[in-house]
Amino acid sequence: MPQRREVILAPKALEMLEAAHPSDQERDAIRHVLSDLGKSLVHSYRIAFMEPPTYRIDVGRFRIHFRYDEHCVQVGFIGVY
Repeated sequence: MPQRREVILAPKALEMLEAAHPSDQERDAIRHVLSDLGKSLVHSYRIAFMEPPTYRIDVGRFRIHFRYDEHCVQVGFIGVY
């Protein structure tokens, strides 16, 4: 079984999350998905034409963009568009 990756959130990602005024339920759902990203990337997909490779996972109205390697998941965006 692969080792769990550390999930690192960029300060800008947290700022964008707060700017979208998430409800308590949305906050819980995002927290759950971020926790799961450390274990499995199965529900995400690669964003076309981005280098280095960047992936996206949707949580309700929110989009989470991230990059990863064998040790960590780096989240650069949590917001709506």
